[in-house]
Amino acid sequence: TKVNKVTMTNATTSITVKSTAEVGVLDLCANEETNMYLNIEPGAKIGKVIVKDGDSCKEMTYDEWYKLITTPEKLDTAMKLGGELKLINDIKVAKIIEQPATSHVVLDMNGKKLTLKDASVDPMIDMKTGSSLVIKGNGTVDLEKNYFASFIAPRGDVTIENGNFLRAVGPAGTKYGSFFIGINGGKGKLIIKDGYFDGGYYKEGDEFNNSRNLLNGSWGQYVRVYGGTFVGQNPAYGDEGMAYTNPNSTSTYCQSIFFEGQSRLDTEIPSTYKVEKGILADGRPTYKVTYTPAE
Repeated sequence: TKVNKVTMTNATTSITVKSTAEVGVLDLCANEETNMYLNIEPGAKIGKVIVKDGDSCKEMTYDEWYKLITTPEKLDTAMKLGGELKLINDIKVAKIIEQPATSHVVLDMNGKKLTLKDASVDPMIDMKTGSSLVIKGNGTVDLEKNYFASFIAPRGDVTIENGNFLRAVGPAGTKYGSFFIGINGGKGKLIIKDGYFDGGYYKEGDEFNNSRNLLNGSWGQYVRVYGGTFVGQNPAYGDEGMAYTNPNSTSTYCQSIFFEGQSRLDTEIPSTYKVEKGILADGRPTYKVTYTPAE
């Protein structure tokens, strides 16, 4: 379907542009972007977009506009389409963001914040096999008090360059779900270069759940940590934490080597790593990881 111009007025708060549609101009200037729902299916062809810029209107290409993330709806659309995206506003995610196999995203958090509306959104981002995601820009992902929800189920490739990844500390006895790699498994890959990671949960002696609530790397997924600060879990012992049975068993769940150069059940820290232990005010331990490549 070819359409020369689509105008979204204040009386029009939602519109879907089908994957087969071709739209010359998408005029959003009469409608505040924060008050509208716009669903653009991957494959749709759009020329120019007219948006509000203060009290006037501004024209830009669709490619320029959709990559500036100002609403949850735009985040959902842009994650499906892929590209280099930048958060302009703090976003509260109220539904699962599905990232298809064809989507390759570099998400610049731009110092902004992604929060989860409630535990019915699990995970926040659900990646399909073949997709990829790079997170940068020193932003914050906060699951708040949603103790059973995950941040991401990476069946594709994920690289975290920096940022803060948080969940509230629950009341004593609170049972948590997984924090990063979703419990549904898949052939995901997670590489952490730096950042601050606090999944909320910590119980002395409960290495399985301490590990699981930060980096749940079961089901044959690939996890590598090269830096960052981790609350309640030393990634050097992450592989043992993933075993459902005795850490010395050959359980297939015990497959995620967190440090480069570690053998499958080796608890020794490789010479290329330094781990500094600290203590938070609430008594939980922290582990700051630094990696120096071998010469």
